[in-house]
Amino acid sequence: MGASLGQEGSREFPELRGASRMLDHIRPVSSLEHSFVPEEIFRALTSAAGSLSSPEHLQSPQTTKTAGCLQPPDGLWHHPNRRSKFRHLTDHPVSLTGQASLAESLVPEEFHIVKNRGVLPLKYFDDKYTTLLEDREKKLRLFPSMKPSGRLEVVQLMEAMDSMLEKAGVDNKLIGITGPLQLHNVLELMKAEQNIYNIVFHELIRQVSVDCVERGQLLSKLRQRYVSLLERIPQQMKTLYKEMMAQRLVDRHITEELFYFKESVAQLTRELYELREHDHKVTREAEQAQQELTAAMQEAEMNANLVEEYRELYELQRTRLEEQILLLSQERDIWSSAAYDLALEVIDRNRLMLARRLYVSEKTLTKVLKHFIVLLASQDTRDLADLQEETEQFRQMLGCIGAEIDCCEESSKEKLLVVRQGLTRWLQYFQDDIFSSPMKEELLDEMLQDIKNLENVRFWGLVILLNDICSENYHLSAELQ
Repeated sequence: MGASLGQEGSREFPELRGASRMLDHIRPVSSLEHSFVPEEIFRALTSAAGSLSSPEHLQSPQTTKTAGCLQPPDGLWHHPNRRSKFRHLTDHPVSLTGQASLAESLVPEEFHIVKNRGVLPLKYFDDKYTTLLEDREKKLRLFPSMKPSGRLEVVQLMEAMDSMLEKAGVDNKLIGITGPLQLHNVLELMKAEQNIYNIVFHELIRQVSVDCVERGQLLSKLRQRYVSLLERIPQQMKTLYKEMMAQRLVDRHITEELFYFKESVAQLTRELYELREHDHKVTREAEQAQQELTAAMQEAEMNANLVEEYRELYELQRTRLEEQILLLSQERDIWSSAAYDLALEVIDRNRLMLARRLYVSEKTLTKVLKHFIVLLASQDTRDLADLQEETEQFRQMLGCIGAEIDCCEESSKEKLLVVRQGLTRWLQYFQDDIFSSPMKEELLDEMLQDIKNLENVRFWGLVILLNDICSENYHLSAELQ
């Protein structure tokens, strides 16, 4: 149908004399019957449509020879105001380089724009001499076009780039998981974004290559350089990330060591406080024990004086009783002799043998009682002497214990003074130099040795005192029993 209209138009319009060879293939683009555009205007607008085989179209109007009545384009067409009206035609001419084919576009198929396919062929045979439908679809494709020459291609490419970026979620700030894999997520997102930019740059370079192949090659080379540069950035980021993680581990280890060191210092401070409390408690108990011992010594002295007074009173009472016993014994002897004489007289007179035997038994019992009285008196004297000796030994023992307590107190004071000086020195070091200079290993060894020495310090004064008192009391009670 289009061919028939073209033939009818060629028969109706008059032919120009001397029409150029280049315009032989140009026909009216309008379907109206009376529309006519002079070929000079077509020559002015399509001066870049010639092939490289006609270099005269690229020469100046003065040197270009025209055939017949076709005149060169008027200078009015080169006026800025006139040219601005046809900028959409003059700024996007057909390629002058003669490039008939371009590289295949990298734009995904989902963003391709194809013309209305219309009616397909009657039948498709899968044969080597059959035209493939894919070739036909490629010819019908509007974007990316095989001959990009307009602004519409750029607008469609921009819309495709925005759609791909929006689909990839590049501008969405909420995408990305916080955690140890955040860097990997960012790198994957950068990789997807870089792939989109690579597709867009490739399409732009393909469109630019229509006008100038060398410019397209230069842009392609620059794109490859930028791609290699951007590919090195993730490697550097991964290296920096590994170094940062290693440094973070070192910092965490140092922080943990510092925390453990602070805990050790706090524990030592608590132990020192407990040691001071224990020392104060032992000191108070020692003072209390000393007071009790002093009171016991005073009570023992009072008891000793009382025992001495009781002994003197006992001696006086014993002397008085002995005198009374002697007097009674004399009286008894007198009465006994009188009774004996009387009994003998009665026995002799009455001849009583039983009374004589009773008298003899009485004499024997009296002697036995005297013997036991003397024995008990000697035993009491010996017990009193032993009691006096034990009292003297107890007094001497209390004196020795008091001397030992004084010695233990002096030793405890010296040990506590040494402990206080060591702890004061380390406390002053921690307050002045712990945050200004790093801790040296020699200082740590020295501090550890001082702590071990402090742990070996023992205060045994009260324990020795209590053990001695308990043992002596046990022996004394055993001897008294």
